[in-house]
Amino acid sequence: MYGVSNGLTGKGFGTLDGTPRDVSTRDPAQLDSAIIKESEINEGKASACGRTIMAGKIDIKKALNKAEDGGLPDIGPNGKIKLVAHKIDGDGWGPYNCSVDVSATGKSFTPIQVTVNVPTGKANDNKPTDYSLEAQLPNTLKCQGGADGQSCIIKCVNTASTGPYGGCMAFTQMQGLYNDPAPAGKGPSANFYLDRITENPVTRDPDLFSDARSKLSSKDLQAGAPPPPPQGKGKRRSVWRKRRVELSNQYSKQM
Repeated sequence: MYGVSNGLTGKGFGTLDGTPRDVSTRDPAQLDSAIIKESEINEGKASACGRTIMAGKIDIKKALNKAEDGGLPDIGPNGKIKLVAHKIDGDGWGPYNCSVDVSATGKSFTPIQVTVNVPTGKANDNKPTDYSLEAQLPNTLKCQGGADGQSCIIKCVNTASTGPYGGCMAFTQMQGLYNDPAPAGKGPSANFYLDRITENPVTRDPDLFSDARSKLSSKDLQAGAPPPPPQGKGKRRSVWRKRRVELSNQYSKQM
């Protein structure tokens, strides 16, 4: 997410810097992807922002605190929220539905309009791609959470049967420039975005992925994996049924 006036960028809760973003294999590319399944939320296996294979249940409070330490991106008076959705493989296609929690606690999300969505594509398209995802915060909703009392959490989720996948991110309605000499409300000074976005602490974490990946067991890596293809008796039955059909067709032709 990109801040409208403060030049800060944000990232999804649970994502880890150092995770490869140019590959589509489940390990490593999907290990920090948020799986947001209502049944798991209701059972307590996941928070309202989901879980990841890498770290399990996402702790919303800790994720918000970490995001605030780096600085939250802001939205402008028009309420437009600009995000980037990173599609890893065919399970990352849209459309996405978005909602906002004005308390920034993850306890109550209100659906909001998605104005620019991720397209729907082919399930076997495994090319990692970034897409624009934009939503509109209605003027009837005011952010009331976080340390500044003006922060919200946005959650966007798709409908993938193996997920759903998506994520949460924090933003603030408090406007003001980040470490910029220009007076607040006057717009960024020359070269502000180029200079400051690259210095945003939230984008400069060390490689957290490699260490976390090294601690995962084979069982951890299987968590949330799609069901394996039929084996044993089930597979033999399938082969036998296919053979019966072939024999039946041959017999019909002979008749």
